[in-house]
Amino acid sequence: MRPDVLILDEPTAGLDPRGREEIIFNIRRYHDAVNGTVIYITHSMEDIARFATRLVVFNKGSIAMDDEPGQVFRHVDELESMGLTVPSVTKVMSLLRGKGLPVEEVVYTVDKAVEVLQRLKGGGAGA
Repeated sequence: MRPDVLILDEPTAGLDPRGREEIIFNIRRYHDAVNGTVIYITHSMEDIARFATRLVVFNKGSIAMDDEPGQVFRHVDELESMGLTVPSVTKVMSLLRGKGLPVEEVVYTVDKAVEVLQRLKGGGAGA
């Protein structure tokens, strides 16, 4: 079977970190192999931030946000008021920005945080 759309509702709920990684890896592999649409329903922003190209956030049955992850994660307070959280790395980078570190972009993956911090360490201005 190769459906055009694969809908997964909380596929990693209750799994340990290794199990979550395996499921996410397989979902990504499937997506790449068939170039189909994967609708991944989750409350885990940590998981979804690593591979989603578009986030649709629902609140009380209506679409509250529909954009790429970097734009959605700019709305920390609004997401939290809906019972969601932004990735931990986004909060850390936001705190660093608040302490004067010149991090201008929204960072929502560890890989991107490493890239931004390495660039800053190397003397590059404006991450």
